[in-house]
Amino acid sequence: GTPIYQYNLITDGVTIATNNQGIFTNLEEGEYAVLVLDLFACEAQAEFTLNSRPFADFSIDEYEFMLSNTPTNFTDLSIDSNISSWEWDFGDGNSSNEQNPSYLYTEPGSYYITLSITDEYGCEDEIKKEIQILQDYYSYTPDVFTPNNDGVNDTFSPSLLNIDMNTYNLRIYDRWGKEIFETNNYEVGWDGKLQDGTMLPPDVYSYKIIYTTNLGEEKKETGKITMAR
Repeated sequence: GTPIYQYNLITDGVTIATNNQGIFTNLEEGEYAVLVLDLFACEAQAEFTLNSRPFADFSIDEYEFMLSNTPTNFTDLSIDSNISSWEWDFGDGNSSNEQNPSYLYTEPGSYYITLSITDEYGCEDEIKKEIQILQDYYSYTPDVFTPNNDGVNDTFSPSLLNIDMNTYNLRIYDRWGKEIFETNNYEVGWDGKLQDGTMLPPDVYSYKIIYTTNLGEEKKETGKITMAR
């Protein structure tokens, strides 16, 4: 044709925009036609379908949780009726192309999960979210206690989280290796006495703590505890 050209954007048989550049913006999804007229009113027409771009989104069971043997479930919430592929990156080198995958993390840490989607027209989008996976158990054992009945630090016991309390065992030994105290009750600490109630003198004693984490891993801790007055 012969310039100058006039471009007419048509939908449902109605011309909704006209210009000389052939550029149309802020269009909604739908069926369109472009009618082009040259200087002598010669015309050409092309039709096309405009699809909305996909919006990636997903949800997770929890965004902060303890490491366990329970897989994490990911639910696709993306907006697009024509999605043809899902690509999940779990942030630890592993991936999935399922729409709603489940994945078992084996190490604590911060992970960025990325979901990338592609629809049947080749349009793409992605979203990234962070999760925090905490250590499956926590253990802290003090190294001194003062059983003087002042209400402060009167008993010796460890601080443990996320363990199977039914597997807990604490034993105390004197400096010659003789067992002087034992309990399977996490709520009961050693108060510096023998089982018969006899108060022992200030000294350095040994302890052994055995328990199983919620992941089924058996732990054994040994060390020294100083009893002071």
